[in-house]
Amino acid sequence: MAFELNEDILNTAAGSIEGDIKQIQAAIYGREVRASIAEALYLLYTNQSAIQETVNTHTTQIESLLSDVEQAKTDIESMQSAISELQQTVQTQGNAITDLQQTVGENTAAIESLTEQLHAIGLRLDEMEETVGDLTDDTIIYTEPSGGNVTAIAYGNGDIYINGSGSATTPFSATLTQRVRDVYTASSVWSVSDGVTGLCDGYMVQLGMIAATTSEIPLLRLPVTMIEIGDNALPSWNISFAGTMDQWRAIKSYGTENTVTNAIVTSTMRSLISVGCTDGKLSWNSDTSTWEEVSA
Repeated sequence: MAFELNEDILNTAAGSIEGDIKQIQAAIYGREVRASIAEALYLLYTNQSAIQETVNTHTTQIESLLSDVEQAKTDIESMQSAISELQQTVQTQGNAITDLQQTVGENTAAIESLTEQLHAIGLRLDEMEETVGDLTDDTIIYTEPSGGNVTAIAYGNGDIYINGSGSATTPFSATLTQRVRDVYTASSVWSVSDGVTGLCDGYMVQLGMIAATTSEIPLLRLPVTMIEIGDNALPSWNISFAGTMDQWRAIKSYGTENTVTNAIVTSTMRSLISVGCTDGKLSWNSDTSTWEEVSA
């Protein structure tokens, strides 16, 4: 409880707790003793109030700090939980990446194989485009079956396209021969499509005999699928083969197990036969009865 000192008493007090204590010890008059005691008690009370106020202020500050610390602890716990979840997510994603890398590794061989196949298809398409490019957009003048699944197509510029699969078992008719004879030139191209595997004996013999009497010798293209060619089946000694020299040497004479000789072209042209392969050029050596590589 607040109180005030009597001014008359204060006039005889020392003014400080230390001074009042000394005066109490040395005072002669009771008035001075009372004044010193009263002032000392007042000063003690006043100091205690200030101290209590300071304590209260600090207590409030401490309570506030404690509240901040509790909030900080809560925030830290939340952050730790978030970090744990993030670590788990990273671990999960790491496992997924590992699985993906393993899958990619397993598919590498398949991808490389597919790439090689696509490259081979691209090369084949280039060859087909070249063959189609050689064939004119000119009008088809005659078409006839050649037996099996093979068809002969004649164009107005002298080109011939043998299309289909398997072996041709029927020679050109006189009609087809005459139609081509009237229009072909040295720039004409006679082509056999990929998929045709054989040409029977005498398949284009009449055309060969006609070509032998002129200087107009068209280029004849044979596919790598060819496995058998008959005697006198070809009308031209200027042959382009889409396979290697070894593949050419492995071709059989039609219907036999014997390898082909220069008998595949008409008799008047056998000494001139030339076969261009992907890795070189061959000609028939009658002395050794073999296909021999010759310089270009």
